[in-house]
Amino acid sequence: MRTSAQYSDQLKALLPPGKLWEGLCTSGSLFNDLLAGLSKEYARIDVNSQRLIDESNPLQMVYMLAELERFAQLPDDCIGAGSTLVARQNILHSKLVLIGGADAQYFIDLAASFGYQITIDDNAPYQSGVMFNGVELTLNDWQYVWIVNGPSSVTNYFTVLSGVNQRLTNWDTDYPAFECLIRRNSPAHTVVLFSYV
Repeated sequence: MRTSAQYSDQLKALLPPGKLWEGLCTSGSLFNDLLAGLSKEYARIDVNSQRLIDESNPLQMVYMLAELERFAQLPDDCIGAGSTLVARQNILHSKLVLIGGADAQYFIDLAASFGYQITIDDNAPYQSGVMFNGVELTLNDWQYVWIVNGPSSVTNYFTVLSGVNQRLTNWDTDYPAFECLIRRNSPAHTVVLFSYV
């Protein structure tokens, strides 16, 4: 980004050659003050244009965060309002890039986007000749049940992107919101059970 002094030098270089313009650009002249004022404005516009580019990424958004949260309908029934700037940015980013899916990896990625490391256990009915010895026998109805195994708490650490007033370590145990998010995105014909270790 250019400074106001660089813009001032550029504006003076764009003036036509001649003694008149050299005289007008002397320190303290009204024309020199006009160029200085224009240079400050151009430098301000340059800084704001860079901020606008930074604001296009939800993970770096600060000034337009509240407006985009309203657009994304946040906070909603499952996802509450984040307590820190970084949490709000992560929630917004996750909601905007959420594509959808029905396989286990989709739900593992969904949980990871909110800071949870999970595993998923699927149940399948026993089929003779297909299953091997040692597999648990389950009833046919259990094929629609899957179990999400998660940690007892999630630890969020202070990073370079963290706000000044953010704690160095934050423990998140907001399981109702996490469970709501998984249930809302799960296939309608399935039942989700949660297990926390």
